[in-house]
Amino acid sequence: MPENLPERVWSWDDLVGRRVVVWGLGTEGRANLRRARSLGIEPVVVDDAPKRVADEVALATDGDGMAAMLAADVVIKTPGISRRRPEVARLEAAGVAVVGGLGLWLAGVDRSKVLVITGTKGKSTTTAIAAHLAAGLGLSVFAGGNLGSPPFDLDAPAFDEVDLWVIEASSYQVCDLQVAPPVVAVTSLSPDHLPWHGSEAQYYAEKLSLCTLPGVRVAIASADSPLLVEHAALM
Repeated sequence: MPENLPERVWSWDDLVGRRVVVWGLGTEGRANLRRARSLGIEPVVVDDAPKRVADEVALATDGDGMAAMLAADVVIKTPGISRRRPEVARLEAAGVAVVGGLGLWLAGVDRSKVLVITGTKGKSTTTAIAAHLAAGLGLSVFAGGNLGSPPFDLDAPAFDEVDLWVIEASSYQVCDLQVAPPVVAVTSLSPDHLPWHGSEAQYYAEKLSLCTLPGVRVAIASADSPLLVEHAALM
């Protein structure tokens, strides 16, 4: 059965020849910049506090950066920048794709070899345990994402060298995913990051949206989490 995909799913390779902006130079933002440059792309860099980015020429979001983003085809934002910010709405209304590095990676790989794990608490431990168990079965495993390094960073192994990619995703990262692998897992649910998501209800909906993304066939959730049981309909 074909996946019910969005109108346009962007992968890293799709960015070649496009006008690209990297918005935010946190840990994943710098990985976004390295990956873009490895593809021969020289993106414009925009940051909310460009003076702190001493090693890169960055435009201020509230200055020339907004004009640069509006002129782009694709803006790769760091996960810490909320999708509820007015700048995101303005960009999307102008037809600019606002994406995340992890979402770009997932869109371009064989997702049958990927497991994505999220949850308010316990996701790092579960990611580490899943990777350990898979390695014990003789599989070559990469564990990363919100835990460790992004799977698309330049120090990550080649995709075909790994049997199973176990990826931890924060609620911030989940909001930027366009597709997901066949199997995903949610460890727990409780109120968190409410200023970023806007409300408790919105946090639950966006956290659990991982389970209903195109490509998902099985969503595993902990029955020991009362709020997960209560919000099972969102999965």
